[in-house]
Amino acid sequence: MKNEKFDKTYFQILSSFLFALLGVQIKILTQHLNLESLVFYRCFFGTLIIFFVILIQLKKIKINGFIANNQILQLLRAVVGVGAMYMGYKALTIIPLAMASTISFTKVFFVTFLSFFFLKEDFKLKILFLAAIGLLGVYLIINPTTTEGSNKIGIYLSIISAFFVGIGIVLTSFLTKKNRTITILFYHSFFSLIFSSVIFFNKIEHISWDQFLLILIFTFTALLGQYFNTESYKNKKASVTVLFSYTRIIFSFLFGYFIFNETLSGLTLLGLALIVISTLSVKKFTKL
Repeated sequence: MKNEKFDKTYFQILSSFLFALLGVQIKILTQHLNLESLVFYRCFFGTLIIFFVILIQLKKIKINGFIANNQILQLLRAVVGVGAMYMGYKALTIIPLAMASTISFTKVFFVTFLSFFFLKEDFKLKILFLAAIGLLGVYLIINPTTTEGSNKIGIYLSIISAFFVGIGIVLTSFLTKKNRTITILFYHSFFSLIFSSVIFFNKIEHISWDQFLLILIFTFTALLGQYFNTESYKNKKASVTVLFSYTRIIFSFLFGYFIFNETLSGLTLLGLALIVISTLSVKKFTKL
């Protein structure tokens, strides 16, 4: 029994590795393909893969299990999802991998505040204090006196992306009460595909066979990262598993340093540390 739980912890580390690798793939792909096309093809291939999974499991799942409730919320989740993808991907083209990965954890603050207002969940003053520490960390990363304008834009985009992710998490929390997980995944991918097709229509580029293969691998990396992240929380305390999710920052730092020669200043590292400590503490108090 202990070995099984230990293996689940490895799933979270594997998930963190895959998400860090995803950042590397985004940096490489955006050198040859515009962001709009990358977001569109990510949604397109993601929808196809989930559709094939549905076909394989069709005998096990009743057709009415795919009838979605709360269609408006399903659509809204797709809209914020596309926004989070676009801004998150854009941020990765500007700032170091480790910086983008760490800032993404500020979603914890947004989820906490949004859950208080919309899901009527409990709120503690300690969380407000920890949020202030997290904001101080962000301020140190931005470092107005030395940070270049382009890097500031990347940081702001990363924060907005985290906010959109936070909205998506709150919406998912509500939707899971009335919908099957496979239903939520399918409609999210499907609506994201439609939305990205409409808003990026004039900017979607044709891709070569080499690019097709890379984007397909990129999509599988994202889906596998999500899968192992979900699996890691089964039969395991979330308070323990979540600690290992921060290995994503370590993987991102190593990838950034050895592949892209990215370095971080001492002040930036201090800011990153404050974000890690504050978000970990919030998760402890809120049991996220």
